[in-house]
Amino acid sequence: MRWIALVFLVALPLAAQAKNVGWFEGTFEEALTEARERNVPLLVAFNQDEEESNESLIQGLYADATFIKLMLRCVPVIASIHEHPPVKIGGVARCSRFPAVTCAQHRRLETKAREVCWGERPVSTPSHVVLHPDGTEGARMIDMVSAGEIEGGLNVVRKKIGLGLTRDQLLTARTALKAGQAALTASDLAAALQALRTFDKEVVGTPMAAQSAALKQGIAAALDAELVRCRELVSTQQCEAALRASDKMRQALSGMPELSAWRAFDTELLKSKEGRAARKAIEAEERVKPVYDKGVALEAKREFGKAAAEYLRVVQAAPRTPLAQQASAKLAAFEADKDIAPLCAAALVEHSAELAYQSAHAMIAAGKAVEGRAALGEIVRQWPATQAAARAKKLLATGG
Repeated sequence: MRWIALVFLVALPLAAQAKNVGWFEGTFEEALTEARERNVPLLVAFNQDEEESNESLIQGLYADATFIKLMLRCVPVIASIHEHPPVKIGGVARCSRFPAVTCAQHRRLETKAREVCWGERPVSTPSHVVLHPDGTEGARMIDMVSAGEIEGGLNVVRKKIGLGLTRDQLLTARTALKAGQAALTASDLAAALQALRTFDKEVVGTPMAAQSAALKQGIAAALDAELVRCRELVSTQQCEAALRASDKMRQALSGMPELSAWRAFDTELLKSKEGRAARKAIEAEERVKPVYDKGVALEAKREFGKAAAEYLRVVQAAPRTPLAQQASAKLAAFEADKDIAPLCAAALVEHSAELAYQSAHAMIAAGKAVEGRAALGEIVRQWPATQAAARAKKLLATGG
């Protein structure tokens, strides 16, 4: 029977082999470490060759879908002292009897597992021993056993420690924690918070949850520092930059307790004239973002005249914003290109007049009325047919 089973396993396609139990590949000490980290029981299966009950388990229980699913929330260790013909799986030599591991691995595991589970007593096979993550015994089953009996043994431990994590959940949690730490180091708080959320979702109720303490403390300190920075921006009249940073943090903190401090900051800032003007500018930029994107698309098609018209609209509708500055840079590049400039001459003239108008308007707003009115008059003289000149005339007529 043993050789029939071996031939069957060697002939298995990779897809079928993937449906076997994912027996643990490391050392016994590493298996206990993973059990503690995942907060799951450790199941040690003792199996020997050329014995009817052992062979029946190989072909029956260990290939049963219910048993395989049970193994997802424990650390399954196969303990076998025998050597078996190797089989290539994914280009790697594996044990033909237990394809998830090598013979060297399950033999090494058997030595330590025998010491822990049997001591000086002779080993009975087949047998299954369920251990707590600390290595103490929870249940022992001798001879033939069903998936239901295995589940009962696992539940003896789970009643004390909870459900725990699958290997996939552990990998996701480890990856999230590493990503969160890297994001925090890079001062990307939004990414750090997202990684923390992913980590907490996977490990809630398990001992591994404590591993996020340092990340949480780091994020909390960074959030406090960012709030201080935003207040400093406000104190130096950089309200728009402060609001942009606040918007980013509020989005990252959606649904989290820390959000309240940023809501309070926004409410306080928007009580001021400067804060309301900054919010208006940000909203204007959001409205013209599709216009800017359209300009980029037209430029990619080498339709420079049409692209210039779209970039000009951005400069006019969202003056002095970062997006408007990008659009101005695009227009300046067009003007510097002797082949492109003639294709968008009208937009380039309007752009020059618009920038001059915005500068004059800023002078007046800053209390430099004489200089501002002089600049408006120069716009009317230098670019008389432009939209900016028309607005300059109107502002001069109203005493601006």
